[in-house]
Amino acid sequence: MNVRELAGEFFLRIGKGPFERRTEFSFPFPVLAEPRDVAVTLRSFEAGGKPFGCLIIEDISLRRSVDRMKETLAALLVHDLKNPLSVVAGNRSAATPPGERASWRRCGASG
Repeated sequence: MNVRELAGEFFLRIGKGPFERRTEFSFPFPVLAEPRDVAVTLRSFEAGGKPFGCLIIEDISLRRSVDRMKETLAALLVHDLKNPLSVVAGNRSAATPPGERASWRRCGASG
């Protein structure tokens, strides 16, 4: 749902009872190098028998950035833990001085 759709739904439903909708999107900010992630929430309420609305705009860029870092870390851990033997073998061959051949048995095969 984009902001126009959100506003249209808000105008149709205001005065017909409580209403709350939230949408999240990236917003290109002219003076910043990267777009900002924002959450827009519209709420309606009644006070004194009259309908009112409240617009809340929240910058969620930091939270989304942390979520992306968590996903990247999880993907790296899953990748490295899928086959730990290959990681160990890679580290061992990296630690072997040049000119020396590492003798290594892999899954019962001699090498």
